[in-house]
Amino acid sequence: GHHPADERATMADASPLLARDERDAEADGAVPLAPAAAASPTAAAAREEGQVEERGREAMIEVARGAWPQIVVIAVRTTITVTDTAVVGQLGTPELAATAFATMIIQVTGVIVWSLGDGLISLTSQAMGAGNRRLAGVWLQIALVMSVILSIPIAISWLYMGEILRIVRFPGSKAEDDRVIELAAQFGRLSTIWIVPDAITASYCQWVNGLDAVAATVGVQVAFVFYNIVANIVLVHGVHWGNFHLEGMGLPGSPIATASTTILRLVVLVWYMRDKLPKGVWNGFDPSEFTRDRWMNFLKQSIPNALIALLEQAQFIVMALMIAKFGEAQLAAHSA
Repeated sequence: GHHPADERATMADASPLLARDERDAEADGAVPLAPAAAASPTAAAAREEGQVEERGREAMIEVARGAWPQIVVIAVRTTITVTDTAVVGQLGTPELAATAFATMIIQVTGVIVWSLGDGLISLTSQAMGAGNRRLAGVWLQIALVMSVILSIPIAISWLYMGEILRIVRFPGSKAEDDRVIELAAQFGRLSTIWIVPDAITASYCQWVNGLDAVAATVGVQVAFVFYNIVANIVLVHGVHWGNFHLEGMGLPGSPIATASTTILRLVVLVWYMRDKLPKGVWNGFDPSEFTRDRWMNFLKQSIPNALIALLEQAQFIVMALMIAKFGEAQLAAHSA
């Protein structure tokens, strides 16, 4: 039989051989195997670091996915404004200076109603996260009513844009000054056509953003940028192609083109998104849902955003007013 003493003797005889093999391996440059227990903390830390990096990448992708459609929507509004200035500027220095002054008043007053939708995004997202789709629709109703109410005093300020601008005087002749102010006043009066549909569009787009469906509107938004360019060129400068001649309207053509862009864009957006919104978010207007608490909640979310946007616009207004003191040509160059 096999005796334990024989086994111990065999292991003892093998020990010098094992030690010699390990010394030979070290001499050959081989690295001895580390105990498994010693390697585990390092491996766990590496795995945890990899998981943190992966979560960071996923978060960045999620933020970019949600942000890029909103960036496009903002860029569309800016591009439409720039288009008006660029097209009208081809008529001459007085027209360009007048457009710059009119745009200045339009931006600093209009931003109040346009920024209401920033609070609407968070309120809508909260309602959807809580599973209350009906409330998400109520927030849009409140935003629309507020937008229309605020559009009234804004439109009045645009109607009296000439009187507002008379507080600023160019160092040039009075005739030049009056010409620019009259053109700016004309631009402001015609711009009142699109203030209400534009305010409604701004609230609607921010609401759709809160529903996480704004990406579907990007195609429509971009299409109307190109439409606005064409409409401005045709209505301001006319069309002259071969024997076909269509005289342009000059400066008045620009706000009329913008009005057509704004109204058609609103109609197309609402029609296009009718089957792409989550079910149950819109059940028509119901004034009984407009409780005092909801109004106060909406104002708490919206007023700070409006004030911040107003201050941002004020910086550019102050700069434009300072440049205007040097003359209409300098203001036109600044606007260009």
